[in-house]
Amino acid sequence: MRKLNSRVWNKKDKKMYYDGFYLTPDGELHWNDITKKDEEMIFMQSTGLDDFNDNKIYEGDILKCNTNYHGEIPVTELFALVMWDYTDRHWEGFIDYNDDLSGILSWGNCVIVGNSFENNNLLNEKQLYELANNYKK
Repeated sequence: MRKLNSRVWNKKDKKMYYDGFYLTPDGELHWNDITKKDEEMIFMQSTGLDDFNDNKIYEGDILKCNTNYHGEIPVTELFALVMWDYTDRHWEGFIDYNDDLSGILSWGNCVIVGNSFENNNLLNEKQLYELANNYKK
C-alpha cells in the first residue's frame, strides 16, 4: 500500500491527523482500521509544495505572505487560503481573488500560519465563503 502524503481533519474530536489512515481503491476512508463516514472526516491532500520554512503545504492551510519583491519594503501582508481549483485543475491561494499557488509562493515570503479548521479567524469573509462551498460543512 502506498503512503499518502495527506492529512485528515476529524470533525468529531476537532483534531488534525497526519497518519493512521488510508484510502481504499474505491475511495473509502479508513482511520485506525475503522471505516469513517464522509461527514465525520475531511481528507486533504498535500500540494507537493513547501513554504518559505520548508514545511509541506496542505489543502486548507493558511499562508501568510507579503508582497516583498527582491528585498523591497513589504507593500502588503496577505493571508492566502490553499484550495484545489476544480475548474482549472491547479492549487490556488485564495486571497480576495484566485491566484495560482505557485505564483503566490514565487513572492518568496509565504509561511504557514495555520489551517482553515483550527485558525479560520485568520480568514476574511470571501475566503470563509469559498471554504464553506469547497468543504460543504
